[in-house]
Amino acid sequence: MLDDTFQIAVSGERRIMFVVVAAPPDQRSRTTRQLLQMVQLLADLGKDLLASLIWTGVIVSVGWLLIRKKRTRLIQFFGVERERRVVIYWSLVRVLQGGSVGVDNRPRGYYGATIPSGELDLIAIYQRMFNYVVPSLQEQPGFLRNLLLSDVKVEISPSPLGRDDIDRGSSLVSFGSPGYNVVSQWIEDELRAIGRFVPDMTAVVIDGIQPFHGMLSGFIQRVRIQDGPTRAFYVAGVSEQATKAAAYYLASRWEDLQRRFGNRENFCVVIRAANDDFRKCTVLLERRW
Repeated sequence: MLDDTFQIAVSGERRIMFVVVAAPPDQRSRTTRQLLQMVQLLADLGKDLLASLIWTGVIVSVGWLLIRKKRTRLIQFFGVERERRVVIYWSLVRVLQGGSVGVDNRPRGYYGATIPSGELDLIAIYQRMFNYVVPSLQEQPGFLRNLLLSDVKVEISPSPLGRDDIDRGSSLVSFGSPGYNVVSQWIEDELRAIGRFVPDMTAVVIDGIQPFHGMLSGFIQRVRIQDGPTRAFYVAGVSEQATKAAAYYLASRWEDLQRRFGNRENFCVVIRAANDDFRKCTVLLERRW
């Protein structure tokens, strides 16, 4: 059907003709409905996307509010408000030539420096302390599930061989007895920690208290470094099991310690580790000074 014909004169006698063909009424109605349906579909998708974005924003906001206060307390407890850095010193074991044994219990030729495997097991726990996943995002799919919040640098190092190499510019955590960690000896001597090892490292002693003997004895200490904002934490035991128990206690119970001793006070907690599980222990004594 021809509805209209238009003729336009161009350059004299040349003409251009436009013919507008009108679609039947039923076809135009169907096309209109399809366009309206498409517009409605796009509108629905847009609303769903906007709702998802708003909900994600609410989850992130709520999650952040939930951890912000806890994270502030953590930073204050470990004394990293200024430096935003903590150094963890592990025990250092030096194996003499001919003194190593393999996993098959046969003598092997390795010699040199090594780190106790039990202490290495705790690396992830200490790193997680300063790297938070927003709680509300842990059940979310995709990248949100692995979204980490970290503003404290965690440095891990074996014990230096001399005291001059100790990093005194930030808070630190020292693992193990002075027999394997120079930093532990420095904390006992120069920072005057009240928890100490007897000379042969077979017991721990607190000033004015009889020594705590036994392979499962250990302690958790915090000492201010030269009355500044940084802290030295000292976790150690007579055996590897006791050292792991002390280190785990600090990482998992720091909030309890904060409630009892605040953020500035020096303290020492003596424990006895469970023989079968380093995550369990009994508190024998608490002291502050």
